[in-house]
Amino acid sequence: LPKDKSSELLPFFNNKNQMSILSGCLLKDTQVTIPRSLQGRVLKMLHRSHLGVVKMKQLARTHVWWPRMDQDITQMCRSCKSCAQQQPMPKAQYQEWPE
Repeated sequence: LPKDKSSELLPFFNNKNQMSILSGCLLKDTQVTIPRSLQGRVLKMLHRSHLGVVKMKQLARTHVWWPRMDQDITQMCRSCKSCAQQQPMPKAQYQEWPE
């Protein structure tokens, strides 16, 4: 295989023991493997509720898988103003008063 093809197939090779085919669908454990041509569409479906990065990843991981899915979700949420507003505010750092 050419270098670019072998690096593209590496995530599948690394998960080969968890991969199976059921009714013509490629599964990784119980997650449906989404082909590249449908990944954008699935991302939009996952993103509809503007859950934020963490909850969107949790939802995705229960149903679907593709290489670099976490990075794709993170990138989508970082570029969305509604998702940014859903992010919790950072906790204030405790600081003692000077004596």
